[in-house]
Amino acid sequence: MKSKRLSLDVGPGPSPARGTTHAVDVSNDFVELLGNTRRREWGDKAFKRIRYRLADAEKGLPYRDDLFDRVTCNNVLGSYVDSHKAIPHMYKVLKHGGHVSFLVYGAALAEDIVRSMRSTGFVGVHKRSSDKYEDDDYVITGTKK
Repeated sequence: MKSKRLSLDVGPGPSPARGTTHAVDVSNDFVELLGNTRRREWGDKAFKRIRYRLADAEKGLPYRDDLFDRVTCNNVLGSYVDSHKAIPHMYKVLKHGGHVSFLVYGAALAEDIVRSMRSTGFVGVHKRSSDKYEDDDYVITGTKK
């Protein structure tokens, strides 16, 4: 029997990443609003596929180590006081061989994130300009070794 792939979206905004099974946000009001919006748009069955929780990725994530196959964080790291504190927490909850994907605004922030990812232990870290979004948006990906 094939096990279900688990994914975490940190700061999902109004639209969690495709295939998300878990989502966290720092704002309880936003978690409730997001949950209610998704339920109306997707219906109860699809809504129940995502578990929403309150969490601040800079302080830790309320999940056991090596749980998720994928972690996404789109346009959120730039709003943290110290985004470098969030990256190790995301690394911790990823399974070995799991993938992370960040979307960030600005070349300087993108370079900082790349350095932080490498020092945390991510391998295969790759930064590219995003064709889909703003001119100064970057997609950064990596894998937990």
